[in-house]
Amino acid sequence: MSLSILSRLTACSALALTFSAPAAAQEETLEAVSSWEARGQIYPTGPEEATFVGALSGILYVSGADGSMDAGLITCPATLVINTVDGSQTGHGKCVIVTPDSERVFGEFTCTGVLGEGCNGDFTLTGGTGEKTNISGGGPIYLRGALSGLASTTGNMIEQTTIGLAVWPKLTYKLP
Repeated sequence: MSLSILSRLTACSALALTFSAPAAAQEETLEAVSSWEARGQIYPTGPEEATFVGALSGILYVSGADGSMDAGLITCPATLVINTVDGSQTGHGKCVIVTPDSERVFGEFTCTGVLGEGCNGDFTLTGGTGEKTNISGGGPIYLRGALSGLASTTGNMIEQTTIGLAVWPKLTYKLP
């Protein structure tokens, strides 16, 4: 998982349908997945600690209860603090999802895990623009990434790029 938190999520079809504001209040639970690429730097921030600072971005695919699939762009500036001795990690990121109708949905996540195995945590929708201004909700998030050899890189600042996958198995959203 290592830098799996900082997802590279690009653009595709119509997340607008999934996150569009209906005439009446709507609440739904969806499944979502994103392939991402993380770009950033790793800094030694303690005798047994390294911190990744960067951004994950990619395409977010959302599967509706009716079987429909929509997509949008997602970018998450994030940090990941890694214990270079035991590989434990904690991450935090703030995300923006750009829908095909050019509206934005904002969210944030926190996660914990082990380098190379993943980072699991919570994702919270914090607002949006246009019809999605008052969107709320969230759910669990699982991040996996391909950042190998990080634990052995103490002492030097390193430019790092990695790829990974983010999964939201039960993303609940509510539009008033």
